Formats: sequence, structure tokens, C-alpha cells
Amino acid sequence: MPPKSAPMTQAAIRRYDQCNPTVFRGVEGAVELRRWFEKTESVFEIIECTEGKKVKFAAATLEGPASTWWKTKVVTMGLETVNQMPWTEMKQLMIAEFCPIEEVQRMEHELWNLKVKEYDVVAYTQRFNELALMCPRMVEPERVKVDAYIQGLTDNIKGEVISSKPADLNKVVRMAHRLMEQKSQARVVRILKGKKQKWKNLQSGSSSGKGNQRDNSRHALQNSQRKGNA
Repeated sequence: MPPKSAPMTQAAIRRYDQCNPTVFRGVEGAVELRRWFEKTESVFEIIECTEGKKVKFAAATLEGPASTWWKTKVVTMGLETVNQMPWTEMKQLMIAEFCPIEEVQRMEHELWNLKVKEYDVVAYTQRFNELALMCPRMVEPERVKVDAYIQGLTDNIKGEVISSKPADLNKVVRMAHRLMEQKSQARVVRILKGKKQKWKNLQSGSSSGKGNQRDNSRHALQNSQRKGNA
């Protein structure tokens, strides 16, 4: 296992080459900031960055206006305070500075009304995580985040998830994905059974119709023979 202070790997460098942390202004800037958060956190995992070094590492990647803004923060807050700052607090400061209030409100509204659509819990989870990243005040502490996630689940699994009383989001996400997979498979089985039964009914009706036609033809022939004899 590499040391905690391991330098950036080539994979980490490629991740940073794909994003531009220089300007995060406007609606597009909010989206870019979210992507920068995601890429930065993925690099944290690659280099096994400890919590105490995350802010220092992330700040070192900023350029242009974003870098200037952060240096001003260092001056006003003090170097020691900044160095002890949790990564979540740095994210909140950046959101407050670079995301327009109307964009944050739009994302909060979307998060509040987010629901699973067409049994696609994977897409729901991905969007929930994206919005939660940009709307921290709506999903803190962890218990609030768990409740917000459960609220958007479909009724056929929501009760089971609530009854399990999950302690953190990772557990509730795994459970929701497992239950939704089971429900989806059961739904497919029901649909196939319904189609199979419908086909049997059609076949049965067709056979019954052919039998009636044969009986009618036989009766008609017998009647004709009787009339001829008469």
C-alpha cells in the first residue's frame, strides 16, 4: 500500500487534465464545480489522501480567479485555520461563492422532488448524489440524507427500507438496489406469465372454435341426408 503522502499518479493527473478548476461562475460554473468536486474526491482515493491534507491538496490545484479567491480566504481566515478545515467545509465555501443562488435553489427544488422513475434506481441514486453534493444544507447530518434518499424510492420497496432502519446512506443504497432488482425480476416473471396465459387462452379458443366448426358440419350433413331419404 502506498504511503499516505504518495504523489499524484498518472491516472490522477489524467483526471485533472479533463476538468478546468479556474472559473466556476454562472449556471455552467455550478455544473463544472460539481464535476471538480467529484474528480477531486476520486483523486483523494487514488493517492489515499488523509482528511487533514485534502483541503491543502485541493487548493493547490486551483488556478486563475478560483486560486485568487482562495488565497484571499487564507489571508482573512488565517493559515492555521485553513489548514485544519474539513474538506466538506471547503466545498460549502466554494458553493456559496461560485454558485448563483437561483441555481442552488433550482437544484434544491429538484432534490426535494426527486423520485425513482421506471424502476431505474441506479439513475435515481446517481442524480441524488450529484444534487446532494451541491445542496449540503438539505442533506446534513447523515440521518437527514438517508431520509431524503428513502423519500424518493418507490412505494413497493420504501416500507422495507424504512423498517430496516439503515444507519448510513451506503447501506440504504445497497438495500434499495437489491430490493429493486428483486422487484424488477418478479415484475418480469409476472409479465411473462401473463403473456403465456394469454397465448394459452388464444390457443384454447382456437381449438374450441375448430371443434365447433366440425360439429356444425357433421350436423348439417346428417340433416341433408335425412331430407334426401324423405
